[in-house]
Amino acid sequence: MSQEWARHRDVDLEGAASATDAYIEAHSSASDSIEVSWRVLHSLIDLIPMTAQNAFSGNLAPAFEAEREARTSFTLARIGLYKQALVSLRSVLELGMLSVYWDAHDEAHLDIQRWRAGAERTPSLEAVERRLREVRGVAIYLESDPALFDRIRQLSDDLGAYVHTRGHRSSSAGLVPFTNIASFHAEAFDLWVRRVTEVVQFVLVIHLMKYPVGLQVTPLSEKFGLNPPAGGLVEPHVREMYRAFLEPEMRDRLQSMSDGDTEAVGIREWVESLPTLSEEDWRQELLKHDRQSIESGGYEMWAKLRDSVDEHLEGQVTDAEWSERQAYREDLRQWAEQEGLATLEDVIARQRARIAERSAEEQ
Repeated sequence: MSQEWARHRDVDLEGAASATDAYIEAHSSASDSIEVSWRVLHSLIDLIPMTAQNAFSGNLAPAFEAEREARTSFTLARIGLYKQALVSLRSVLELGMLSVYWDAHDEAHLDIQRWRAGAERTPSLEAVERRLREVRGVAIYLESDPALFDRIRQLSDDLGAYVHTRGHRSSSAGLVPFTNIASFHAEAFDLWVRRVTEVVQFVLVIHLMKYPVGLQVTPLSEKFGLNPPAGGLVEPHVREMYRAFLEPEMRDRLQSMSDGDTEAVGIREWVESLPTLSEEDWRQELLKHDRQSIESGGYEMWAKLRDSVDEHLEGQVTDAEWSERQAYREDLRQWAEQEGLATLEDVIARQRARIAERSAEEQ
């Protein structure tokens, strides 16, 4: 009996997922909202500053976990488990705010440790709000939008209704009526999509209040190539994504704040003052990076990663660009063979030989 139930369950989930995929394909607005929401959350990892003090301290844990919860939420919504998907979104909102809460005084690397170790309870929304109000950027923003936290509390309360099943409308049956199996329901899915957008917008707004440099134009690739600063800055296309994702009034308020922040403007001016890498500089950076990758895992492994990129680019670039890519690849293959780095086994053998040589020299 249990095996029969499991078989029917799997069929139900597969059917819901297929119907959801078809709906997303037919509704580009839903697809775009989901994609951009995840990209915004993912990009916050780069926006949060990395320093000698906070590196590897666990200060990024809430941001990473918010991203994981967002992925989980989508997986649940895709298979028709809308109530559970909305419950996960409440976690995204809480974790996204905690990301800034712990860094409110620029000491997340210290303040987060007891919570991260499970020795301290997760603070309430009221406690989070009180501490966030101490952030200079939050205080400035609230002068022009004093009802911000009212809206955040309302969204948290709406999502909390699904956590506690507050009546029929907040139950699984209320979201997908007339069925007791997992199935696609357009209205419930659209509700989830709207909530995803609202949650991530609030999370982004809170981060941009704390880290206003995120709305400054900092051309990292042009200035640093493949080795930009680790954390604290975002590429111009990410900044544009933020601006497009935010509601116009929120965007304008935050941009005005950023433009008036002397530290954020100073960082932008510093980046702009750096020399722009030439095309030859870029080629040398890329060559150095790819050779290092081959030295770590062998040419064959590097080529497999390259295959996925080339598969996407084939037909999207000119014949001359394609030929140049293939010639570059062939040059690296020949170099790898000359260096004895064709396979992972070759890399391991070379490393062992070097260890043996050092041991012999020490003796």
